[in-house]
Amino acid sequence: MDATVQAAIQALLPFLTDRQFDADKINRFTAQCDAVRRDLPLDARIAVADHLRREAPTGDTVRLHSVLFHLTGDLYHYERILHYLQMGGEEVAPELLHYTYWCVSRQLFMGSSSPEKSAAFGPCDVYRYYEHMVRLIARQWGPVPPRRTPRPGPIRRVAVVTNQFTNDRHQPSRDCFDYAARLQEAGLEVAIINTNTMPLRIENIFIPPMVAEMVEKYEGVHGIEMFGRQVKMASFTGRAFSREKMREILEAIDGYDPDVLVSFGGSNVAADLFAETGARPVVTLPTTSGLTFSLAHIVLGYDEHDYTQSIPALYRAPFARRFRPFSFGFTLPPSPGQGGDFGLGDIGFVFAVVGTRLEQEVDAGFLALVEEVLDRCPHAVVAFAGMRADA
Repeated sequence: MDATVQAAIQALLPFLTDRQFDADKINRFTAQCDAVRRDLPLDARIAVADHLRREAPTGDTVRLHSVLFHLTGDLYHYERILHYLQMGGEEVAPELLHYTYWCVSRQLFMGSSSPEKSAAFGPCDVYRYYEHMVRLIARQWGPVPPRRTPRPGPIRRVAVVTNQFTNDRHQPSRDCFDYAARLQEAGLEVAIINTNTMPLRIENIFIPPMVAEMVEKYEGVHGIEMFGRQVKMASFTGRAFSREKMREILEAIDGYDPDVLVSFGGSNVAADLFAETGARPVVTLPTTSGLTFSLAHIVLGYDEHDYTQSIPALYRAPFARRFRPFSFGFTLPPSPGQGGDFGLGDIGFVFAVVGTRLEQEVDAGFLALVEEVLDRCPHAVVAFAGMRADA
C-alpha cells in the first residue's frame, strides 16, 4: 500500500472508531477529511475509501459512508446511507432522517458529487427518501390537522411557509418577503410562517456537519419590515426538530386558516405534511433552479426552463405531474446606489468571485480554471471579495 494512502487511513481511523464526540472533535474530524481531500489526488483518495469500505472500522453507516463520499464524491456512499435509514423503518427517529437529509442535500447543492450517478440519484434515491421521511413524520408524530372544507369564493388568505428567514441580505428571505408583500398589495391577507426547520443542531456524526443560520429575535409573531413595506410573520426558533416544534408550527398554520399554503422553497416538511394528507391545498415556489423536492399539489417553475425534461423517464412522472411553468425572478438587495473605488483602474471586464468560504473553495483546480478564463480574455481581471468562514 502506498505510504500516503496508509498515512491518510491512519489519520482517519481514530475519528472513525471514537465513541465520544463534541463540537470541537467533529470540527477536527471534518478538518482531517478536508485535508485528505485537498492533499491527495483522486486515485489515492479512492484507494483510501476502498480500504475503509472493505475493512470497515465502524458499524456506524452514516459516519463511515459520509466520510467516504466526502473523499471521493461517489454517490454509492450516499445510496448506502439513504437505503440503510429507510430500511430501518419505524425504528429510525424522524430527527435522524431529517438531519441526514439536509446534510446530503447540502453536499449535492454544492456540487460535491461526481457526475456518473447524478442524473438518477436525485429524482430516484433522494426523492423517495424525502417522501418516506415526510410520511414517517406524519405517522409517528401525527401532528397534521384534519382536512379543511374550502371556503366558497376566491382565495383571500395565504400562508407563505419557508424553512428559513434571516435578513434582507439573504436572497431567499428577500424573495420570500417580496412575494408575500406583492400578494398583500393585491388585496390578500398574508402571513409568512418562518418554520426554521433546517437543522439547527447536530443529530449524528455526518461529515461534513450542517447547522443552519437562525435569527432568534424573530420568535413569535412580528411585523417584518423590508423596503418600506411590512408583512406579518410567525417564527419558530426551537433548535430541536421535534414532535413539539412540528405540532406548534402546524397548529399555528391551521389556526391562521389559510385558503392556500405557498411553500417557499422545496424540502418544506411543514407544508408537505398538509399536502400529503390533503389537509389544505399547497403550491411550491422554488428558490433555486434544478430539481425541487416537494409533495405539494403544484410545483411552479423557477425560470423559463422545464427542469423535469432532464429527469430520466423512469423517475419523471411525480415531478412532471406537479410542474407548472412560472418565473419569479430575484429581488435585488438594498443598495445606496454608489459603488466604491476598488483600485481596479480602467478595465474592460471584471469577473467577481464573492463568497464566505473562499479559503476553502478557491483551490488549485479553481485557480487553474481562472487562468484558462484569463487566457481567453487577456484584458479582463478576476477580483475576489468575501470574508473568512470562521471570521
